[in-house]
Amino acid sequence: MTLKLSAGPVLAAEERGVHIIFVPDGAVSCGSPGNPTDDELTKVAELVGFPAPTDIIVFCGQSYHFAGEKLKKHPGVHGTNPETVLKLDRRTHDRAVWWSETQFTITGIAQEHPQNSRLAPSPFAGSPVTTREPDSTTGPLWVARSPLPTNNAYGQEYKITFQMEGRTIDPNMECGNN
Repeated sequence: MTLKLSAGPVLAAEERGVHIIFVPDGAVSCGSPGNPTDDELTKVAELVGFPAPTDIIVFCGQSYHFAGEKLKKHPGVHGTNPETVLKLDRRTHDRAVWWSETQFTITGIAQEHPQNSRLAPSPFAGSPVTTREPDSTTGPLWVARSPLPTNNAYGQEYKITFQMEGRTIDPNMECGNN
């Protein structure tokens, strides 16, 4: 089996795209849900190619990032491979764009480290809404575009929670001052 992956939506210069790649059940066997073997992860990597470090691969009920030439499990990968965290830069007015060939809904955005109450509990004034956009190679894409982060969001990290095919996915995003 091969996955038919899109090149994604057209992004504006200030948009930072995150491809959410859903590996359907049965595409690669998953002997132990939530704890696949290195061999199973290697087979998934062969299916998805070489995604960007911030892209999210959903397999066997868990989310992964491609880092250091292999798939690594979320959230531990963020500590060893900080390039897997989506970074939005204040100077260039970056916005996030999450997209997938598989329908998804953003269900929440919250501080990764909520102990600092002076900072914004959510990075955006409103939650990004997922819309359906056409794609000539794979059929429809589901795309969620964020507004600019609020001023109090810069300098902290957030966890974005999605629902996709009955699974909860929770990648991280950082609003940087630089």
